[in-house]
Amino acid sequence: MSLNHDRPRRLIYCLAPLVGVLFTSSFLPSTATAQTSRPATDDPFALPPQTPAPSVPAPTTPGAEQSGAKGNVPQPGTVPPPGGVPQPESRETTPPTAQPEPATAPTTPAAPSGQMPLPNPFQTPPQQPQPIPEQPRDNQPQGQQPQGQQPSPGGTTTEPPSYTPLQEALKAGFDALGKNDPKGALVHFLDAMRIEPQEPTSYIGQGIAFRQLNQLDDAVRAFSTALNMPANIFPDSDPKAETYLRRGIVWFYKGEYGIAWEDFDEAAGLLPDDPVPLLWKGLARSRQNRLLEAVNEYASALDMNPRYAAAFVNRGLAYMALNEPLKAVHDFNQAVRNDPQDPATYFKRGVALSRAGKLREAVDSYSEAIRIKPDYAEAFFNRGVVNRRLGETQAAASDRAAAVKINPQIEKQLTSAG
Repeated sequence: MSLNHDRPRRLIYCLAPLVGVLFTSSFLPSTATAQTSRPATDDPFALPPQTPAPSVPAPTTPGAEQSGAKGNVPQPGTVPPPGGVPQPESRETTPPTAQPEPATAPTTPAAPSGQMPLPNPFQTPPQQPQPIPEQPRDNQPQGQQPQGQQPSPGGTTTEPPSYTPLQEALKAGFDALGKNDPKGALVHFLDAMRIEPQEPTSYIGQGIAFRQLNQLDDAVRAFSTALNMPANIFPDSDPKAETYLRRGIVWFYKGEYGIAWEDFDEAAGLLPDDPVPLLWKGLARSRQNRLLEAVNEYASALDMNPRYAAAFVNRGLAYMALNEPLKAVHDFNQAVRNDPQDPATYFKRGVALSRAGKLREAVDSYSEAIRIKPDYAEAFFNRGVVNRRLGETQAAASDRAAAVKINPQIEKQLTSAG
């Protein structure tokens, strides 16, 4: 089956809705909570979760994280041909969830919330209605429609779209991803690979499914196979940029921050007007403890989208790690203006205000976080610390009691976090 003559156009058509949803979701406001966890498995583009900012006592100096890029980038493998098709693991694997660490330095990236729905690139445009024949067939009673056609309310008929076997397999794979069934999706994408080994979409779908199954090495191999295809099959385009971005995210979660940065940089080059790859470049540099470079990447993202709350939050966290709390307060203020319903941003602003010695304003910021999220134990605890510093002993005791009631382990967690 040869599809090379129209592959670039067809591929871009198939993946355009996928890219469109990504770009639309990149402008959603940030509403992430203060808990530390990996993204939900049905949202491969969810940004890394936030770690709550440190509690009020003097900040600790963040330890330098080593770059994840260890030597050269490994040569990407290829997904085996039909004789050695990889199969999904027999058991479900889910990313681990870490405990919040309110007392650590705020160097971990923040993220916009919300699920990015996985689109189905085979949702084809409505078919043009076919007119009812003016004259009925000779062997058909007057007014009866030809068999196989269904009249529409407007007096015309429509026929269901027909797909090739390759398109059917790909469509079924994306349908399964939309139903949060990555194992089922993987089976369909492997079927598509058997039908046409040179179809990039099948490998991209495999990469997404492997990513959701937390099989990160397999996800890298699948995305790399698509990216290594010749330019006449997979040309530079928005879908190719998205594939670089997806592979970079997998490298990020593998702890290979230097390699991830390279993929994000490739995506940024193909998407010169989109801030999402730049945000991820900043996240990677933050994890490498290259904080000034991270600040510059976030600033570039904000040049493209001045209302990008996630970029403001992450730049604020970088300024906190650089011990510049007033600059952090400014960025958290901007994030609050653009996303006023995110309690985690008010919490972080409270930490920054306390670091800057603005204790009354810090109490107000923690109170706003609690108003939005009444079970926000860390906000109660930190507000109690600030109230104690202000001499408000009764209010401090009340806040501490509320924090412990919500999370009996909070004091232990804060102590163990340093």
